[in-house]
Amino acid sequence: MTIVRRLAIVIACGIAMMIGLEALLMRDAPDWQYRIEARGSDRDGRPARWTIVTKINGDLYRDATKTSLPELLSELRSRDGRLTLAGDNPAKTNPLAAAMASGAATLDGTEATIEQICSAIRGKLVIAPARAVTIADVLAAKIPTPTLTRVSFPAFDYKDAFPDGPESDEPIVHIDSYHQAPMLADLDSMPAAWREHYPDSLPPVADRLPRNPAVVHGPDGVGRYGGVWRRATAMVNDLRTKIGYETFVRFDPSGKIQPCLAYKWEVANDNRVYTFYLRKGHRWSDGSPFTSEDILWACNDMEGPRFGRRFTWMQETNGAGRLFIGDITDWRGLAATLLAQAAVDAPSPGRQVARVGGEKLMALLRSVPADGAVDEDLQLDIVAGLNAAFGDRTFFDLDAFANVDITSEPKALKAVGYSRLSAQQRERLILLTERADLFVKAAADIDALETLAYRRLTNLAFRAAYPQFIAKARIQCVKIEAVPDENGDAGHIVRFTFPRPNSIFLDKTATFMFYVSVFGKPKHFLAPLHPAGSEILNTVDILEWDELFASIRRQADDDAPSPGKQVWRLLDKEIVARITATPPTAASDQAYKQDIVDALNAVLRSRELYDPQAWARYDMDAEWRTLTADGFASKTMNRTRRYRAAELLERQDLLRRVTELGIDDLDDDDRFRFNLWMFRAAFDQTAAPGLPLVAYNRENALNAAARNHRRRDDTWARRLIRINDY
Repeated sequence: MTIVRRLAIVIACGIAMMIGLEALLMRDAPDWQYRIEARGSDRDGRPARWTIVTKINGDLYRDATKTSLPELLSELRSRDGRLTLAGDNPAKTNPLAAAMASGAATLDGTEATIEQICSAIRGKLVIAPARAVTIADVLAAKIPTPTLTRVSFPAFDYKDAFPDGPESDEPIVHIDSYHQAPMLADLDSMPAAWREHYPDSLPPVADRLPRNPAVVHGPDGVGRYGGVWRRATAMVNDLRTKIGYETFVRFDPSGKIQPCLAYKWEVANDNRVYTFYLRKGHRWSDGSPFTSEDILWACNDMEGPRFGRRFTWMQETNGAGRLFIGDITDWRGLAATLLAQAAVDAPSPGRQVARVGGEKLMALLRSVPADGAVDEDLQLDIVAGLNAAFGDRTFFDLDAFANVDITSEPKALKAVGYSRLSAQQRERLILLTERADLFVKAAADIDALETLAYRRLTNLAFRAAYPQFIAKARIQCVKIEAVPDENGDAGHIVRFTFPRPNSIFLDKTATFMFYVSVFGKPKHFLAPLHPAGSEILNTVDILEWDELFASIRRQADDDAPSPGKQVWRLLDKEIVARITATPPTAASDQAYKQDIVDALNAVLRSRELYDPQAWARYDMDAEWRTLTADGFASKTMNRTRRYRAAELLERQDLLRRVTELGIDDLDDDDRFRFNLWMFRAAFDQTAAPGLPLVAYNRENALNAAARNHRRRDDTWARRLIRINDY
């Protein structure tokens, strides 16, 4: 009964919200186009009061009764008495003011005749009925709205953008000067509700535009300021998300692709490579430069594999969980080997494939030709059969995979040292560590493995069994990069390289794919709130200002070696004096906090900070043991914990290098990261009990800031979503 009651409450709340939303939309979009309020009295002094309204569909009403314009005007002409008329549209931009008394009349404050008033009313009330505009209407109208290419500006000649000449026979246009909206010439003349969103003053128009701004041939010629714009959306926010969003290219009303933020583009390598040339000098609304770095930030960090999501247009495939046809490097070799193993009784992966996949899969493998290309449909069928086999609970057998080498590759990577590995090699070592853990768990109790973990085990084991025929498991995705021009400037050319042909990508850049994920995420605005936004110590990393520096000073005054003593000794003397005179607290001025953090970052760059004796009392492996207690492939190893494990691997290896080879074995960047990790470990209480004074990593710091924010968001991501309406 409780469930039914709760369900009824949820349904009732949903209905109430829908009614409220409908009311809001109705309030936001009135059903009338013009309204006239009439007030006065007849010849006998009796009061007269009525309202005339033209509806959206063109119908005319007097109060609640439908009427016609001739009837209304006839009554006005024959009326004897006093009457005032006040009219306007919903936007308050088309007023009417008239008065009639004893044969005299005024219109908008000047003397007029009754016929002049009737003519004015006719002009206000006669509005053509509105109807929905269809795609057929737009195409039939053949509205030309091209973005012109042969346009030269005061500081830019179109030949600079198209050195080989644009593919166009349009006339050359020269623009010698720029103009702006009249209200921007006098900012204080605009409504107060608008004025607060503008700066005290604006730079000249030429400084606010890119070097070669887009010039569009409008369907009605050059636009005019003012008038009434009837929006075609239900909500105001739809103007930004459905109509007014920016993209590389745009569609004109006829469906043709036109330049937008990119003035030209190139498509190469069978629709795999797209290169866009941005207009130099674009800016965000606060005046900050908009460059290719913002595109990379939005795609690689905001929507990246660690902190964001991958959209379908990015063509991501993750080989850790399944096999893809592109992973097979030698179809004939793989098929022949599997068939040969299946023909003998000895345990082997090939025999498992035959037993689980059955005759259907074996027939497909026998269909692989001895020479020539392998049909793509056959490739897809074989891979589908193998992936299905990987999900069978009887596929994995320790005896069948006993001779598979799963130790040599991770051993070789570890010998190099985690901190010396490339980003791709680090990801590989993490995956191999997970594979080894899955083998251990399978040996102990394979039935305890969850479905996802089991599929990863069988897929990774099968790949390891045939490295000569199958590529290593990897994440494949579109590569997005900035490309330097002939002068080395990489701020205005962006290249997308896809692993497979993507013939619809150009069309998609003009629509939903980009308006939600790229051109509304300025790096300069969002980086301070994002884990990938900084690699140095920030004010947000200090969780307890007063206690941190009290702890540092206590350690500095003690005779025993300690991190605090090292930090205090190396801190800038002016900062030491300021901290001594005015100990920082959470309420301290932000500029003061930033000065302290800048000084701490200078200490972290020093080769003299780390002293083994100073950190001797800290158990640097305690957090790793806790994190991996259930195994590296445990279901508790979520995204956050997995990346924390990667950070700890880097810290461990940097510490090993310093211990074995000395601090000089680290370059400047490695030394800074090492010192930062050691500073955090000394005061984040992961290596010693107590109150955390410093965040153990940037994500931890941003989560704490989100929880302490007045909105009390639970994570940094939730806070970012709330404010990401730039």
